[in-house]
Amino acid sequence: MKTRVVDFTGAKTVWDFHTCFIEPLGLIGHECGMVEGYVYARNFDALWDLLYLLYDEPTTIVLKGLKKAGNRLPETVKIAKEVFDDLEKEDKNITVLYDD
Repeated sequence: MKTRVVDFTGAKTVWDFHTCFIEPLGLIGHECGMVEGYVYARNFDALWDLLYLLYDEPTTIVLKGLKKAGNRLPETVKIAKEVFDDLEKEDKNITVLYDD
């Protein structure tokens, strides 16, 4: 099982928030252009598509610092939690943990 940690403690803008996903979730290459027909365009629909398709083995995603980011970006954090909660329900390979 792989564990990937996404740290949002330094995110001050929505762009920063989405940039936090790229390296830890293995989206490098996807943010620059199409790879296998999908691109990470720094929005939650693109994130869902890529994560649902990329992880074909058990993976734990740890979301760190959402509480702090939520003080600056409450709507973005709310949507992120909804996306990851839904993703965990839909994809048996993904487990999501929150580390505030």
